[in-house]
Amino acid sequence: GMQFHTTRSSAAVPKGHNGIWLLFFSVRWTRSKSRGTQFPSASLLQCSLISAAERGQHWAAALAVIRAMFRSKVAEDIIVHNAAMSACEKCGRWEQALALLAALPCRTLAPDSVSFGTASAAAARAQQWEISIGLLHWAEELHFGADPYVRSTAIAACGQAQWPRGLEIFANGPTSRTAFNAILDATQTMEIRGPLFELALQRSAYPGLLKDGKGTLDLHELSVGAASAAVTWWLQHVAPKICATRDVDRL
Repeated sequence: GMQFHTTRSSAAVPKGHNGIWLLFFSVRWTRSKSRGTQFPSASLLQCSLISAAERGQHWAAALAVIRAMFRSKVAEDIIVHNAAMSACEKCGRWEQALALLAALPCRTLAPDSVSFGTASAAAARAQQWEISIGLLHWAEELHFGADPYVRSTAIAACGQAQWPRGLEIFANGPTSRTAFNAILDATQTMEIRGPLFELALQRSAYPGLLKDGKGTLDLHELSVGAASAAVTWWLQHVAPKICATRDVDRL
């Protein structure tokens, strides 16, 4: 039978500009399984196809891969479904992402932190903050509520319009860089951002913030709100000390 090399299959998936090639691969894979053709693991091949669909903004093609797996009675795994949810999230199809999450128990699959985080991110993109908070509560019931990605997406979903709710989520869970980034994006005034940013410094949320002593800020790991707070903090607390030191050196 035809041999399909695992190391080549994922790299060979084309990006394309339509979903026809993806459906072709799904059909060929389904037929080949029934004929005993040697293919790589379902997870690797299907994730490669779904990732290509995500890059090409073809969420429907990603769902077609999931349907092909179901019809062919292939053992499904959570990694493939998470990849399909991610494709829907990136394409702004939050309802489809939530439908995939809701269907997991019917397929005897248990959601993980990536599942909840991706679905919450999809809801956040659509400004569906109530749904995102509901997903956080579900995640907490399954002991995934402490995951940084899950909590930060719920905070981000609250955004600036519902920042007090985001602050409540932030305060009731473990802190992390992603959580600080999300809450600093949500809060608009330095009266709130300032203390939050100083708390982030105390918790070492941004260990690489200061480079070359204290003279240079490295904002690569910071969100827009966190970066704004960092610059304000630097101008208020660091820059005056640098200027004072230089004045002394001139004397």
